Amino acid sequence: MTMTGGGSVVILFIFLVVLQFYWIVQSVSHETIDVSLIAPDTRESKERINTTNNPPLKQDKTYRHYNHILLPANSCTEEQRSAIYTQLKMSNGEVNGFTCQDTDWLNSFFEEEGDIGSETFVGISVGCNKGTDAISTARMGMLNFTYDVATWKGALGLQEYYCPPQKQGNLNFPPRKGEMHCIEPTLGTYQAVLDASIELRLDAAEFVVSHAAIASRDGNVEFPNPRAGVESCGIHGCQGGTSASSLVNVSMYSLDSYVEKFVQSKGPINILNIDAEGWDFDVIFGASSVLDRTYYLEFEYHIQGLFLSTFFLGVFSNIQILSIAYDGTGKWVDFHLLDAVRLLDGKGNLVMSESFYGDCTVLFLSSLWPFPHSVKTGFTCYWTSSTHLWRITECYFDVYETWHGWSNVACVHRSYSILAKRMEDRFISTLT
Repeated sequence: MTMTGGGSVVILFIFLVVLQFYWIVQSVSHETIDVSLIAPDTRESKERINTTNNPPLKQDKTYRHYNHILLPANSCTEEQRSAIYTQLKMSNGEVNGFTCQDTDWLNSFFEEEGDIGSETFVGISVGCNKGTDAISTARMGMLNFTYDVATWKGALGLQEYYCPPQKQGNLNFPPRKGEMHCIEPTLGTYQAVLDASIELRLDAAEFVVSHAAIASRDGNVEFPNPRAGVESCGIHGCQGGTSASSLVNVSMYSLDSYVEKFVQSKGPINILNIDAEGWDFDVIFGASSVLDRTYYLEFEYHIQGLFLSTFFLGVFSNIQILSIAYDGTGKWVDFHLLDAVRLLDGKGNLVMSESFYGDCTVLFLSSLWPFPHSVKTGFTCYWTSSTHLWRITECYFDVYETWHGWSNVACVHRSYSILAKRMEDRFISTLT
């Protein structure tokens, strides 16, 4: 019996699918231990322990989303597209109608769901500024009355707010442990936030105030030093006529590096908020492993222009795609919203597998369904305004390729199914 070239390919394909299925079963099973990871002198005793009625031993591993069980986001219907077009007043190459957001879909989730997908809470605010949203997030995530926005504003003593602080939710469950990281590069604002946290006697291991800049690589950066509370300064400088009397040398980290160095929990990152004054996409670039464990992400989008260059993009493992050179002018203008949204959705990108065939690393297209583990993300993203959501993922419009107005984007990982459904339901109700 002879085998044609096509037949050989089919058999190889089936073999790889079976092998991938075997890997999936092994990766989601919590009832066994990989004894090869145990020192030889203790391996036999560990195997005996697992055969008793004792609970299985757990290894201290960092949480990762199981992306292979995810389905792609549904495409919008023509009726939905028509409603989005009308509500966002898309005309003459513009998108209009955005106001400061009020994420009540997030508040209601934490008010009504005792199980948030993790035993402890982790929140990260990049570009924390005055810390009011970080305080509100800490209160919501850790169910702790100590974190109160009105009390915080009184201790902080700063009055300038571009958007008013968001409403605080009710605390309906017992407190949970956690950590909230407030990362602020502006020296004066950082010092004011740190002083307020000390005055209110907030637990420094629980509410972590960090003086650092977050971008797509590690290093140092000369950061503007305006008066405390100014919100319009970024790595590129200050906007809107705001002046900075001096520059301060600030430690700069990729988000991956920061989390590895300073975040204690190995569990999911429940909320990641990015407000980097035009450098939000750069922060995402340096967030490979962070995105692999993030449930909910917010970032700001607006015109603040960017110099394009080359580097290693971290969102997908082992792939050189593109990057940014830090010449002090980093902004959104050379990128488009859809670049970020499609990247987060994880569709249509060339990605590398994680060497799950032993020493052999195999390259696949993420769109090849038999190998969905190759896809490293799986977020559905929405425009936000007040209490409204308009889906962007699989609801694309040509105007998004050129428009660079101020707006906020909220993304939920599709593995976080309860919140993902709540946000999709809010999108549907927004259209009616």
